[in-house]
Formats: sequence, C-alpha cells, structure tokens
Amino acid sequence: ISAEFPTPTLPDLSMVGSLVMPAVAVGLLGLIQAAGISQTIPNPDGKYPDPSGDFRGQGIANLASGFFKGLPLGGSLGGTSILMSAGAKSRWANVLMGLFVILFVFIFGNQVEKVAVPAIAAVLIVAGFSTYKFDVLRDIWDVSTSSRVVMFTTFLATLVLEIQEAVFVGVVLSILDYVYASAKDVRVVELVEKSEGVFMERPSPAEVRENSITILYAWGAQFFASARIIEDLLPQADQAERAVVILRLHGW
Repeated sequence: ISAEFPTPTLPDLSMVGSLVMPAVAVGLLGLIQAAGISQTIPNPDGKYPDPSGDFRGQGIANLASGFFKGLPLGGSLGGTSILMSAGAKSRWANVLMGLFVILFVFIFGNQVEKVAVPAIAAVLIVAGFSTYKFDVLRDIWDVSTSSRVVMFTTFLATLVLEIQEAVFVGVVLSILDYVYASAKDVRVVELVEKSEGVFMERPSPAEVRENSITILYAWGAQFFASARIIEDLLPQADQAERAVVILRLHGW
C-alpha cells in the first residue's frame, strides 16, 4: 500500500471501446447493490434513503475516482455491516471512516498491508452475520413458495458466485417473482349504480347482456404480464347485440 495520494490522470480514450460493456455491467450491479443495502437500513429518523440521491452520489464518486486511477465504487455490504455492528448512528460514520482510512494509508500504509487476510475475512463474516434479520427471513418464508425459492437461490448464489453476480441473480429472480405475483393478483368487478352518483361493486358477469351498458373495473397491477389474465376475466360478448362495455383500468 503506497503511502501517497494518487496523482490526477486523464483517462486513456483508446480503451473506451473495450471498456464500454464492462463499465455498464459494473455500473448497473453497483447501483443495484447500493440500492439493496440502502433500503434495508433506515436513517436515524426512520425514513429510508432516496435511491435517486444515492445513484447521483455514486455516479459523482465514480467520475472523481476515475481521474485518480481508482477502482469502481459502489455500496459495500461488508463496510455497512462493520459500521452497523460498531454502533454507527448516521451517515457521518461513512465520512469519518473515509478520513480514518486516509490517515491509515498515509501514516501506517506499510503496516496495514501486513494484516492477515483471514483476520479481515473473520471480521467480515461476523459483521455480515450480525445484519441477518431472522424475523424478516421468517416473513419472506411465509409469503409464498416463489419467495422461498428466490431467497434460497440467492443465498446459494452468494456462496458459489462473486458477490456482484450473486446480487444480479437475486435481483433478476426478484423481478420475475414480482411480475408473476402481480399478474396473479388481478380481479375484474362490475360497477352498478345504486343511486345517483353512487356505485357499488359486484362480481363481473359471465356474459354481457343485450341492449345494456356494463361498467367493468380492473383491480391490481395492470401491465403486460397481467393482460392475459384480465382478458380471461372479462365476460363473454359473442352473442350480445347492441351492448356497450366500459372498462376502467385503474393505474394505467
């Protein structure tokens, strides 16, 4: 570990072509990992960080790091776990940690590089285990079979893959699970006027009546994955004549 501050250096533009795709992949995974960490640890006031603010900060930090020959930056599960286990209460913990790292690099750089890797690994294991929320794990287990599969697969991925690859696997599986669950959680009801300006809901009819106006209301997450389910829930209109159907798609 060189006990000196890195000198500013302009990027080598000849490497742009070969680094575009790796940079996009690393950037996306870094954003996903940072968002996942920030949404599990609330601020002191109980509110969760703004993902857009986190993304802007990470982008600015990576731009600055690139001009000083630094590695890509992102949310650190290990660093966050260590800070939380040490009793961190606010974001100032990250700022102070950065200042201490600078001091150690400048003053104790030769000694820091002699720290045994197994010792660092042990600290990360203990800190990581302390972030497990077993009550949340039980809630996920009780939600559905698909949630159990996503959780268990992601856990296995973290054991056999690189952390960024495991995060990517978990995110993709979570998106697929969300799409599937949202598509299933859809229902169509009929709105019937009870009095002037007052409507009540009742189950959607199996068939549309002739010479009638039918108002249907679709509830749930309405996007491409649920379109086929909504179609199956609509009443039959093959035999109806002079019938009007008004379909309200709440949320579009």
